[in-house]
Amino acid sequence: MTQVCILLGILFLVSGGLAHRWDHTHQHEWPEICLKGKRQSPIDLNPKLAVEQQSFEKFHFSDYSTDQKAFVKNTGHSVELRTDNTPKVWGGGLPKEYTFDHLHFHWQSEHTLKGYRYPLEVHLVHYATEYKNLINALNYGDGIAVLGVFYDLSPDDDPEFEPLAKVIEHVENNHNSFHLNEPIQLRSFLPRDVAGFYRYEGSLTTPNCTEAVIWTMFTNTIPISLDQVKRFEAIGTGSGKLKVNYRTVKDIGKRKLYHKISPMPHNHSSKLKHVQMLTVIAVFFSLRILL
Repeated sequence: MTQVCILLGILFLVSGGLAHRWDHTHQHEWPEICLKGKRQSPIDLNPKLAVEQQSFEKFHFSDYSTDQKAFVKNTGHSVELRTDNTPKVWGGGLPKEYTFDHLHFHWQSEHTLKGYRYPLEVHLVHYATEYKNLINALNYGDGIAVLGVFYDLSPDDDPEFEPLAKVIEHVENNHNSFHLNEPIQLRSFLPRDVAGFYRYEGSLTTPNCTEAVIWTMFTNTIPISLDQVKRFEAIGTGSGKLKVNYRTVKDIGKRKLYHKISPMPHNHSSKLKHVQMLTVIAVFFSLRILL
């Protein structure tokens, strides 16, 4: 019975379930565990509530800096990217080695930092290698490891993001897919400094909200332009445009939130001065109000 439930859950999965009509507008109608679970995601990342954990070792990545053939798909709930190969990650306090399955985006961010919601968040979804595949891994509390990264607004395009940004228009229609013309490296979807991060036990952020995820949210961000972010808003769902696709934050409850502080000076990867950043953010939200 458990295997059947998990199999149904995978059809909803973080990549955008296609077997059930759910959306982010009616989150109160999601399955029961989404509403009553004790280990739900996303959460607000508040350093005042976090336990500093400097004992986590550094991350190790296999094939993250290797050129990969990839294709993107409009799942109806997000833009998903998969590669031909299976990069891996271990270390960083993770309990196991994990194999890359796919990545997808949320606009605006799902997690918040002290209440602040970023314009974009990417989730790199992995399953524990020993569990063989994503479906089986959902049976275990440590079966899935998601690496989450915030994107912060910059006046300039992110050149490493551009190969993906250029093909988004080819998957605007629901369920469309498109192979990237240029190879990509998964490392380009991580911040330059991955030594600082938050860690907690949580769930998938879409139905069936399975509580099987070890979450890593990096403290450093990736710069991205407003134009690149707004390309996601052209994504269609079959019943309109997917203007936003984030889940509301959940109470952390009695769970522990760990925080490893990078030994490097904190850097949001953007070279903006403070005033410039505030200006870009003001423009971003002004445009959202007008839409």
